[in-house]
Amino acid sequence: MYIDVQCYKNIIFNDIIINCNDIKNESKRIGKFIFNKGDNEIEENSYYIANRNSINWKKYDDELSIILEKFANDIYNGTTNKIGRPERVSGKIIYRELGLSKYRLGNMPKCQEIFKKYTESYPEHYARRIIWAYQKLKEKKKDMPIYWTDIQKLANINKKDFKAAIPYLGEYTDQATKEFIINLVKMD
Repeated sequence: MYIDVQCYKNIIFNDIIINCNDIKNESKRIGKFIFNKGDNEIEENSYYIANRNSINWKKYDDELSIILEKFANDIYNGTTNKIGRPERVSGKIIYRELGLSKYRLGNMPKCQEIFKKYTESYPEHYARRIIWAYQKLKEKKKDMPIYWTDIQKLANINKKDFKAAIPYLGEYTDQATKEFIINLVKMD
């Protein structure tokens, strides 16, 4: 049996009498609870959550998939941060920001598909960041030379991570740009 401890703290320790049904609309009284306070015995009804409705996973999936799609797309494209740098869509950030637990996502096939669509490995993510930083610097500097350190600072990637991202650069840009970026690193 579940006892609403917070309700009893309010009643007994603060000498405030409140109706627990106002706190938990889905509560139902059952049984008695006896609490000793000094010489006085206080008898109150205990509560547990009754009438617990099962979750309609299909409806929840349909509603949340729209929100998840926009949220994941914003993270993936970098519209969630000030400088516009693309970020990696991870389970941790999705669970935290949308208030989901891992097992809930397992019950929602549409949301799972959206999550899989935006999920990528770290090297793939680094490749996207490198290409994004190069394009941003190219727009900003126009005729000025671009150095590896400029890309490194803007993309926030070290050389070790860059080497892991080399095989994935071609997925996000053309061959000429890929070769130019690789040569930038070799010159430094």
